[in-house]
Amino acid sequence: MIDHISPDFGHWFAGLVDGEGSFGMTLGVRPKNIPNLQFGMGLRSDDKAMLDYIHQTLGVGTRYDYGKGRTSTDGYKCNPVSHLVINNKAGVGLLVELFRKYPLRSKKKREFELWAEASEIWLSRNWNGPMTKEKMKYALQMQDMMRRLSAFKKYDSSLGEAK
Repeated sequence: MIDHISPDFGHWFAGLVDGEGSFGMTLGVRPKNIPNLQFGMGLRSDDKAMLDYIHQTLGVGTRYDYGKGRTSTDGYKCNPVSHLVINNKAGVGLLVELFRKYPLRSKKKREFELWAEASEIWLSRNWNGPMTKEKMKYALQMQDMMRRLSAFKKYDSSLGEAK
């Protein structure tokens, strides 16, 4: 699935994702509890050509822009932002394969590993139709993974300390 991606791009993209990428999971509202995985990256709009290049090279995801800056919760004016979001099965599968070949190197690697583990469950199931007991079992397993992923995202000052 990643045969069209050059090693130069793969290593460069992995490095960029180490700093700017975000791996996420959501769980739908009861009674369905349908899980979903997504990858996102947001950059200032003056770097949107880079996101366009990534989107074109990967061939998956959706690109969108917040053309006008917004105001942060602290009252600061934010610069316009461009986003790439990947949240379908083809895109998630491609990213898992890509980052297995071109590994992440920051602490984000552990987020990816958990996200990739959740993707195995998510990609191997048909989530359409009624929520069965079997689907619920896997949805709850993914819900636990979602909690763990959220914990990984919290700042941990001890990770930067010399041992």
